Amino acid sequence: MSHSVLPDYPIPPFGESCPQVYGSLVQQTRQALEQAGFSEALIGLSGGIDSALVATLAVAALGAGRVHGLLMPAAVSSAGSVIDACELADRLGIIPITIPIEPVFAAFKEALAPAFSGTSEDVTEENLQARIRGTMLMALSNKRGWFVLNTGNLSESLMGYGTLHGDMVGSFAPLGGLLKTQVYELARYANDSAREEEREEESGAARDGDGAQEEALRAVRDAAPGQGEEDERADQHARDRRPPIPEAILDKEPSAELAPEQFDRDDLGPYDEIDPILYGRFVRGRSAEQLIEEGAPPDLLRRVLDQAARAAFKLRYEPPAAQVTAQVVLLAQAAQGSAASQPQPLATQSQEQQPQPQVGLPQVPQPQPQPDSADEGEASSR
Repeated sequence: MSHSVLPDYPIPPFGESCPQVYGSLVQQTRQALEQAGFSEALIGLSGGIDSALVATLAVAALGAGRVHGLLMPAAVSSAGSVIDACELADRLGIIPITIPIEPVFAAFKEALAPAFSGTSEDVTEENLQARIRGTMLMALSNKRGWFVLNTGNLSESLMGYGTLHGDMVGSFAPLGGLLKTQVYELARYANDSAREEEREEESGAARDGDGAQEEALRAVRDAAPGQGEEDERADQHARDRRPPIPEAILDKEPSAELAPEQFDRDDLGPYDEIDPILYGRFVRGRSAEQLIEEGAPPDLLRRVLDQAARAAFKLRYEPPAAQVTAQVVLLAQAAQGSAASQPQPLATQSQEQQPQPQVGLPQVPQPQPQPDSADEGEASSR
């Protein structure tokens, strides 16, 4: 993605620091479950980029056998998204659970019909679908003892593009410190890393042969036939280094799929336009005036910051997010030849708190409560 809106101050790519950032998110995800006393995770799989990367991180952190994916298609869900979610689960070794939400959605609409009399369908019905999905995730969590991983990202959190008590559920957000464009960068890194591992394994197999490995597998099968077959299947999956995230997920237009022909850009604008503003304001702590001086279009800047201010109250309801240290970001800047000579403090911290600055859920100006704003723009892309 290009960052044409802020040509003088784009989001620095992680670049050569991708392995450190990715590894940190994997470790923090594992620690989140351990500290809460859970051993297995649950993720809502939509066929979108966010849930795909969260599932990939979770499998890296816990192993495929301890990660569960829940597909919750609705009438407006595209066939492609369902196919993509199933393909992702297959590549990761996750056995997906599918529960269509349409019967529950229809029952809710029927129950609410008298109270909704005289009104037309709007964002209320869109958010109702997200809330049904949130309820299903939490019900499975309660019943099975699975830890729900949230699939939100920092762009959506700051812009209020998530549904309260819906897709904002979960006890930890592995992507909560990443802007949407950074999510794509790490997703591509995950795929590139898998391809590199596959090339290395093929090279090693060509040199050493597979004889010793096959002999070990035969010994296991002879000792315990049933267990040996199970181990062989697990071994085969471990050797399957296909890129975990299907290209269709990386290429598709981000969409909440809560209404027909719905795309994130229609509500937010393109992410490669809004993310540089969010990065400059809430990660680097730049003022609006400084961003305008650096090239931000005033009208776009005002719209983005106004929406962030209106949605600020939602940040109190976000789950804890994985942290991305500013030092890692600055390493990436240096690798790309764009490091600032003096790092700026982040919006979440004071001048005295700079030794380990972190990017989590930055604070934004708190607006006066507006009675009709609670559901504004609550559609989600996950």
